[in-house]
Amino acid sequence: MNTRDAWVRNSTIATPSTIESRASTSPTVLVNRTRAGELQVFEKPVFHGPGPGKALEMREYTESDLKRLLAGAGFSSARMFTEKYLPYGIVYSEPWSLPVVARTGEFAFSVDSARAVLEEWRDFRDKFHSDAARLNRSRWFRVGRRLGFY
Repeated sequence: MNTRDAWVRNSTIATPSTIESRASTSPTVLVNRTRAGELQVFEKPVFHGPGPGKALEMREYTESDLKRLLAGAGFSSARMFTEKYLPYGIVYSEPWSLPVVARTGEFAFSVDSARAVLEEWRDFRDKFHSDAARLNRSRWFRVGRRLGFY
């Protein structure tokens, strides 16, 4: 079993205590120096992206691990969106990097929230009536209305 297999199985960060890292080109080897000064050698690390600007793959999570971590952080439910939705152009070419939605509890519209929404609506309504009254006093607005502009 190589080191990468252990990372995948445990869903951990590949090099959590990295201070300095270097990668050779052939064969690919990653040499890492930890905060404690230890040297770590990783054979066959995985990189993302084509071309010279590749990024080292640092984490891999399984869906069940991610849901478990979210539950441990206080989220009561989590959903991975794997379905394509063509009307909005949502098509996933790969089964990873998918959107995740997590919630801490069921939606509840509290009395304070209702009060805030109603106060906001009242303020907008009052501003609308005030602006409409001001426009109705404008000669140019009345002329434009008579000419059919609005």
